[in-house]
Amino acid sequence: MQISSKIAAVLMAALSAAANLSAASLTATLAQWGSNAIAVVNFPQGLKDASAIAAGPNHGLVVRANGTVLGWGDNSFGKATPPPGLDNVIAVAAGANHSVALRANGTVVSWGANESGQTNTPAFTDATAIAASEFYTLAIYGGGAVAAWGSPPAATPALANVISIAAAPSYALAVVRPAGQRGYVVAWGYGAPAVPSNLGFNGTLDVVAVAAGFQHAVALLSNGQLVVWGSNFFGQGNIPSGAYNILGISAYGNYTLARRNDGAVFAWGDLTGSVAPPTGLSNVVAVAAGNQHALALFWEPLTFTAQPQSVTSIVNQTVQFQVGVSGSQPITYQWQRQGTNLPGATNFILTLSGVQTNQAGAYRVVVSNPVSTITSTAATLTVLAPPVIVTPPQSQTVPQGSLVQFTVTGSGTAPLQYQWYKNGAPLANANLSVLLLPNVQTFDAGTYTVVITNVAGAVTSAPVTLTVLLPPIITEQPRSQTVPAGSAVSFSVTALGATSYQWRKNSVNIPGATSPVLTLSGVQTNDAGLYQVIVSNEGGSTPSDVVQLTVLAGEPSRQLVPWGQQEAFVNPVWVSLLPPGGLSNITAIALGGYHGLVLRRDGTVVGWGDNSFGQAAAPAGLNDVKAIAAGLHHSVALRSNGTVVAWGRNQLGQTNVPAGLLDARAIACGANHTLALRANGSLAAWGDNAYGKASVFPSATNLIAIAAGAEHSLAVRSNGTVVAWGNNDDGQVVVPAGLSNVIAVAAGDHHSLALRRDGTVVGWGAARPLFNYDQANPPANLRSVMAIAAGGNHSLALLADNTVVGWGADTYGQRTPPAGLAGVAMVAAGPARSLALVLPPLKFSTPRFLGGGVVQLEVANRDGSPLETNRLGRIQVWTSSRLAGPDVDWTPLNNPLIPQGQKALFTHTNTGPQLQRFYRVVEQP
Repeated sequence: MQISSKIAAVLMAALSAAANLSAASLTATLAQWGSNAIAVVNFPQGLKDASAIAAGPNHGLVVRANGTVLGWGDNSFGKATPPPGLDNVIAVAAGANHSVALRANGTVVSWGANESGQTNTPAFTDATAIAASEFYTLAIYGGGAVAAWGSPPAATPALANVISIAAAPSYALAVVRPAGQRGYVVAWGYGAPAVPSNLGFNGTLDVVAVAAGFQHAVALLSNGQLVVWGSNFFGQGNIPSGAYNILGISAYGNYTLARRNDGAVFAWGDLTGSVAPPTGLSNVVAVAAGNQHALALFWEPLTFTAQPQSVTSIVNQTVQFQVGVSGSQPITYQWQRQGTNLPGATNFILTLSGVQTNQAGAYRVVVSNPVSTITSTAATLTVLAPPVIVTPPQSQTVPQGSLVQFTVTGSGTAPLQYQWYKNGAPLANANLSVLLLPNVQTFDAGTYTVVITNVAGAVTSAPVTLTVLLPPIITEQPRSQTVPAGSAVSFSVTALGATSYQWRKNSVNIPGATSPVLTLSGVQTNDAGLYQVIVSNEGGSTPSDVVQLTVLAGEPSRQLVPWGQQEAFVNPVWVSLLPPGGLSNITAIALGGYHGLVLRRDGTVVGWGDNSFGQAAAPAGLNDVKAIAAGLHHSVALRSNGTVVAWGRNQLGQTNVPAGLLDARAIACGANHTLALRANGSLAAWGDNAYGKASVFPSATNLIAIAAGAEHSLAVRSNGTVVAWGNNDDGQVVVPAGLSNVIAVAAGDHHSLALRRDGTVVGWGAARPLFNYDQANPPANLRSVMAIAAGGNHSLALLADNTVVGWGADTYGQRTPPAGLAGVAMVAAGPARSLALVLPPLKFSTPRFLGGGVVQLEVANRDGSPLETNRLGRIQVWTSSRLAGPDVDWTPLNNPLIPQGQKALFTHTNTGPQLQRFYRVVEQP
């Protein structure tokens, strides 16, 4: 049921009993009850600014004071979701699956289901009331005419002077009330209950509103009485005895709601679904009946949410008292002083400008709305004296991390208020007489002041200074190290502002270790552990990172013989360049800038030395490796399947292995570039391409060997010629004319080497005197060379007798092999150091000539230990008809060695034209 807003005042005036429920513009609180679980979904609990409501079978609508609409409950067809932009609404109606809103400008908006056209709203501009049922909608418009759309139960009669309408599924009702005459009821539809004669055109009762249930109807008379007709199966006609002075009605199904002028609510008929009004519901100003749920708007009595607070002021200041109130509108305010009304003080804020001492006293406010009147507590206005600082705060100097307390003592009329400042800016939450600064840091240092205020004035303390002493700042941390037993180790730290140091091992102070560098000589396994240094000054202490010293147990690797530079300073520590102890089963070696690598027989790689960029730590899981190479700060491994793995520094792309490189058969590392020889004799290159050294040289085809220097590259073609490219500052890429029969190359920083098939070596480069150490000039009469290596400025040659010859720079002794070095299978050269791979020495007996060209000899370990059977496949016997001379020609024999006790027996039948009289034994790595 809806009542025309234009005649609301007329109806209210007619119901004179409603003395405390005026027709003024009001807002109310929304309530809902009943057992319909669907209808309460998303109910806006606590909504307090409602002005109109409507209840559908399973959803609800409310108009808010701002003219917008909220919906809840069943949202099928979107009926509980108002369309965007809907505003200025003054009334709503709810059908079964659609909703309707009446706007203040007389237009009507409908939404939801439209299977019967019930939301095809006519273009009204003067509608005054709306109603909705299952499949149709009604509206009063044009000063009292009724319009229907959708699928009404019958044709709508042509009516005028209609002031109220109601819609049920099978019928509709209207109240016609011509000016100056009584109102009567008109009904239409196939299910309309017969209108009693006293309510009809010729009746005697004055009807002002109607409501429609399924099979019963309700009329509200101008005297506040009710008339019910139609079915009484559920007691729909049994009007409660207290239902008089009624101001509003609503019906649904087989029950009715009515509200009395004192705000009481009555319900009768079929109250299934807990639609009886809840206990305590009062001050109701609107009701709406739905399917097993009901709605009401009620006025809330006033309550204070904030009481006025006492104020301390001085003469001529402006003072405000403020109150917070919750309750239904309209709300009126009247402020009082000492119990007497203050003229014009009718707002929730009382402002007193230019207060004088005679205005001091107790202030309160009386607040009213249509259902209650409440009085606030009294707040006192006091005129007080300005503050004075009695004891000022004092400057302080403390270490970082200390608790600092600044204190001030002030006098003046309470309450005194405090605000501390740092460097002129207020500190958050610093509003006590004591300022606590826990765990002070350097950013807490500065100038501090405090301002004490009350309403009478303010006073600022003299500035005081907080000085925070900073503990040392570590700029270079110590680093973990892994060294062989017997090595010298240095840990160092760099710290700004440090005045003392204390080194610790495993959290225990090391006596006497109080300098920036901790040196440990001849470390053993019991020196391994966790090391840390505590640096200190007046400002406190700073612990360094905890680093680990790992000492490799066991004797030095007998297979590795290093010489030349033994340690290098890699900021901030000294790094040992010596290989770790205990290594065995080594098949290949490589030296980089300050790191080294070995390849073990199981296909794994072990590194040592500088690991600043991870270059000495092989990637986890790396195996099946058959060759290794080392650059300045990076490392490369060639796997048996032809793939390449690189690690270490990558600032120039030197570890970015090209995609698709799956067929490599040899690798080489320059300072910051990498080469790979592919199975088809082509070259892959990547990394630093300055001077074009990482570009594939056009003539670099049909290759059989490669090498990479600091800034240049070399390759050997299958025809025995050499291709060189890259930096040529020292002529290192100018291949000597006529150079041929080359089988291997090596590249240093400024020079190049080539090994010819006849065992001789050719060198070139190192043209500038500054870089010329004769490293490109092999010794005279150097013959029988099996392998070559080039360091920074020195060169090495491995001879057929497994000894080593060196030439070039000898700054650290890098060109001079240790005395007695023999049994060498491989050599490697770094910037200023050398490394030899030595196999356990072998011996064999003097050949025995058995006749018929058959020669037999025995191979054994020189130290008399049993010859390991797993070495036999790597041992080869070579033969020659002469021991020395320019045309000496050693030829390898492929006959197998047969184990025999602790030795191995070798038999050779000499069938050549020239008697083979000399033999030697060679073991490959």
